[in-house]
Amino acid sequence: MLHLMKDGAVLAEVSPGASFSLPDGRVVMPAVSGWWNDDGFSLAEAPAPTDAELLLIERATDMKAYRLAFEDACEETAFGEGTLLDAIDALLAAADPMTRRRYANITIFERLRPEVAGFLQNPAGINLTDSEVDALFRLAKNKDTA
Repeated sequence: MLHLMKDGAVLAEVSPGASFSLPDGRVVMPAVSGWWNDDGFSLAEAPAPTDAELLLIERATDMKAYRLAFEDACEETAFGEGTLLDAIDALLAAADPMTRRRYANITIFERLRPEVAGFLQNPAGINLTDSEVDALFRLAKNKDTA
């Protein structure tokens, strides 16, 4: 990805080889790193994302699993005296009817959904770390594709 810049400030991201418009409406093509003009506009390589940014992108786009794969992953994950699925079942048994209904209607578990934090990262219940939840979703994703 390239950054369209004006006097050192990033204005937009531009795909290499594509055409792009300057703020005044002029169209430039193709977009190549190192391009510049006398008005102070330039194109430069965008910096590579940091590990933290890559993890956030992965959580938002890749950490999803269908219910059966998610529950299979929970069944394979040890927790306390049993499995993570046992712990979720115990939480649900004590939960109010609306919480049980919401959980029962989830067909795709998504890492960044508030229900995930509510069940898996609640200090009063199952208190997994971010890394443990990430590992669970990676395991579930592998089950989805197996």
